[in-house]
Amino acid sequence: MPALGKLRKAEEREAIKKEAKAEADKTKKAVKNIQSKVEKATLGDLGVLAELKKKLEGGEGEGA
Repeated sequence: MPALGKLRKAEEREAIKKEAKAEADKTKKAVKNIQSKVEKATLGDLGVLAELKKKLEGGEGEGA
């Protein structure tokens, strides 16, 4: 009968591994979903912001 106990323990370990893998996959999918919804800055956006920064810095120097 000791072999039966070892078999059950092995089955339990496999079940735990499967549950952990399923949970990890679920988490990865959720993270990808959230990341896909986050708005990404484009190079054009960054260029516009750089120009705005230059204008603001130039305006501060003239006003002082």
